Order: sequence, then structure tokens, then C-alpha cells
Amino acid sequence: MSLDGYIADGSGATNWLVGDPDLDPKEFFATIDTIVMGRRTYDVMLAAGLRTYPGFRTYVVSRTLTQQEFPEVTIISADVVASVAALRAESGDRDIWLAGGGTLASALLAEQVVDTIEVGISPRVLAQAGRPLFVPRADTPSLKPFALELTRSRFMSTGLVVLEYDVHRRD
Repeated sequence: MSLDGYIADGSGATNWLVGDPDLDPKEFFATIDTIVMGRRTYDVMLAAGLRTYPGFRTYVVSRTLTQQEFPEVTIISADVVASVAALRAESGDRDIWLAGGGTLASALLAEQVVDTIEVGISPRVLAQAGRPLFVPRADTPSLKPFALELTRSRFMSTGLVVLEYDVHRRD
């Protein structure tokens, strides 16, 4: 995200995000076996010519996509929180990656089904309205304040900062 908290600019573009050659994605992908993303994130994937992440169970949350159109992923169209909670309850030693952010992340955080947050902060300030990291919707539970515990931080030569937090449950 940008330093001012956006995951995309006002037009939805993310080409301003800073990557780093020292970040090895293989390390991260070795920790997951399932990917859950919202429709907007999936649209970005489709625009890049990808319909799924090979080797990973891929779920797309959408009210408009159909399973018949996209058989290589599993479409979650109803009861998103229960569906993700069921995925979490399945046996396995790897994590679920909630790819993207915004609306879906807010809904799952509000229902306390997110254990950790990892965010990369690009050395950019958009200084304009964009898509914020957390975007609650009127038809989902409100996201209430919660505490985070910093568990890891990495500072890259490009100025990218990667922060990992454990999410503390609210009572």
C-alpha cells in the first residue's frame, strides 16, 4: 500500500507499488495452500492473463461471477464469512492468503476470521483519493478497533517496508 494507506489509486491502478528484488516470493508461497480474493483482485489477475494460481486452491468472492464461467477457481457467492471459517477449520499445515484487501478484508476482520496481517508499505504517497486498505460495506458488520502485535518487520533497499502483525481477538 502507499504510505497514505491506499492499495490502488483512484482509477484502480497499482503500477506505482514498489517491489523489491530481495523479496523471494517462493518463501511466502511455501507457507500457503489456499488463496481467497475478492472480485476486484481477481479482475486484476484476469487482466494479467491469469485465471488461477497453479498448485493452490483459489477462491474468488463474487456476487456476479459464476462457477460455470470460471471452473478453475471456486466462486464464493454467499455466506463468505462461514465459507472462509470452514476453510480455516480444514486440516492442513499451511495458511490461507487473503490476496488484496479492502472490502473483503474488512468483512473478514469484522467477523474475527483473520489471524495475521502482512502489509508492504511502498515509499509512495498518492496524495489523492484511492482505494484504502480497509473498506467496510454497509451490508457487512462494522469493523471495530482491534489491537495488533508486530511479529516481523523487513526493510528493503528499495524503501519498501514489510510488516507482519498478529491480530488480537476482541471480547
